Amino acid sequence: MTGSIRTLVRDLARRRGRERRGLALAEGVRLVEEVLATRQPLRAVLVAPALEATPRGQALKAALAAATPALEPVADAELVELAQTEHPQGVLAVIEPRAWRLDDIPAGRTILVLDAVQDPGNVGTMLRSALALGAGGVVALPGTAELLNPKVLRAAMGAHFRLPALAADGPALLDWAAARALPVWGATMDGLPI
Repeated sequence: MTGSIRTLVRDLARRRGRERRGLALAEGVRLVEEVLATRQPLRAVLVAPALEATPRGQALKAALAAATPALEPVADAELVELAQTEHPQGVLAVIEPRAWRLDDIPAGRTILVLDAVQDPGNVGTMLRSALALGAGGVVALPGTAELLNPKVLRAAMGAHFRLPALAADGPALLDWAAARALPVWGATMDGLPI
């Protein structure tokens, strides 16, 4: 593996690096399968021998080889050093996820707005649930875990790639909703029962 790819992966482990480059890390068999299925642009893919331990991993490696010339073989130990998970599955991809905008959210659909949901796993689970329930999109307000955080991406299991998911500030979201005459509902843990 080249030093530049190692540097890139380390930079993308930090929010500032992801924001500056417009790139993210997709780790694990399931998430990288979703990257391929939704045709997300791949910048680099690190593949370790551990990926070939299962037929599913072998199939993924073959699909990646057909999809991109950016396949980089690495040692298992090297991937463990770069991975965000404790037990990596042998694949780590540098992707260029779509930059969604509020106007990408389909008209007339329910959207999920996350306000100060700080746990990345919870944010990812909410994204996955929003997709499963047919939401038109997800908007993360300030104070919410970053949507391209590797933990959010893993927990969402590819939902980012199938529905608009973006960060926005409250006033911009309210202006957008008002211009479309969308009803706004809110729920809070310390609110009153209705």
